[in-house]
Amino acid sequence: MSCISRIAVVAVVALLLAGCGSESCPSVAGTWKIVGHCEASMVNRTVAVSQSGCAITYADPFPGWTGTISAAGTVTVTGPGTPPTQMTCNGTVMGVGWTLACTPACQVILQRQ
Repeated sequence: MSCISRIAVVAVVALLLAGCGSESCPSVAGTWKIVGHCEASMVNRTVAVSQSGCAITYADPFPGWTGTISAAGTVTVTGPGTPPTQMTCNGTVMGVGWTLACTPACQVILQRQ
């Protein structure tokens, strides 16, 4: 096998391995406007979202809320509701917005600022 052939084989293997085990999640870090919420006083407020890899964390008005986002944009977050309720929300990020269905019953819609 010539030197060029060996380099080509190594390059192909490197490209194949580069995709193994690495999940790229959509970026949701930044400021989001609450455009829909079951509690009217939350509408038109903003929330900062921090992201590290696929882990997300919300700031005020959702302190204590954390979750994950998948490469496909599906989101699962949990956090404190009205004491002693712990809430869970599932949803999808699409472009500049995301919709979350939470339990107990509440729909939250966020739009990127």
